[in-house]
Amino acid sequence: TAPTLGLRMVAALTAANFALCPVELESYSMQGLTKMLQTIFGVQKRYNAGLTFLGILANRFNSNSASQKANMTELLASYAHLMITAKIGNRSSISDALGQGIPVWEIPKTAAREAGKEMKEVLTQVFDKTEARA
Repeated sequence: TAPTLGLRMVAALTAANFALCPVELESYSMQGLTKMLQTIFGVQKRYNAGLTFLGILANRFNSNSASQKANMTELLASYAHLMITAKIGNRSSISDALGQGIPVWEIPKTAAREAGKEMKEVLTQVFDKTEARA
């Protein structure tokens, strides 16, 4: 669902088997992360004991941004045990792939190949976690 806390989020989590929490490493996103995690674990405790939290995924990470690197350090300090170790960088080829309706690794650009590697690593980790729970 959209990252908005509310009835739709609770309903989706109540019906879900797994939850993944992608987060952009911007201040506004970081501020809402604690409430998002409280919601996920609250639903797990009250309504859906079968809900498995897969982790927090750093999304649209810009390794050239000092503020994003600082936010990543803060995120790891607070939530290392909940993190997906792979991350998705901020690359224009991801938008290109979405616009064309194709996987990013099918776009013939170097940045797209790098984005594809990142996506495949994330998907591998998520798949491994879901298989371990199945």
